[in-house]
Amino acid sequence: MVKTDIGYTTIAEINVRGLNLATEIIGKFDFVDMIFHTTMYEAAGNRVIVEVMHGQWSHIRRLLAMVLGRANYRQKVWDEHEAIVREIAARRVAAAKNVTGRHIRQARRMMLSMFGTTSAATLAAGERQDAEKT
Repeated sequence: MVKTDIGYTTIAEINVRGLNLATEIIGKFDFVDMIFHTTMYEAAGNRVIVEVMHGQWSHIRRLLAMVLGRANYRQKVWDEHEAIVREIAARRVAAAKNVTGRHIRQARRMMLSMFGTTSAATLAAGERQDAEKT
């Protein structure tokens, strides 16, 4: 169970509520994504990453608003989040690590492509990393 502004809930419930909320109110999607990621950091028990990321969220939210403004990518993000939660809940550590790594690499590629800095070599390197990780 996780304590949030809306009471105690599970990560899976946050994911479902987030998807429903985002579908209805696009302006809140970045906030719900922030809740998901913050919950993951807190669940890991790493206070340093919680504090560092908390200090960076104002910057990260601007990027999230751009990235999550693309309807086709929003669904992909929530599918990835759902896969992460599913693997953690099932205690499949290696699988959780793989889907989390894939989520991070996909987000990196998406952000690089938005700024026009994704070269063919960068994309190819990322694809090789994905192939090695799976």
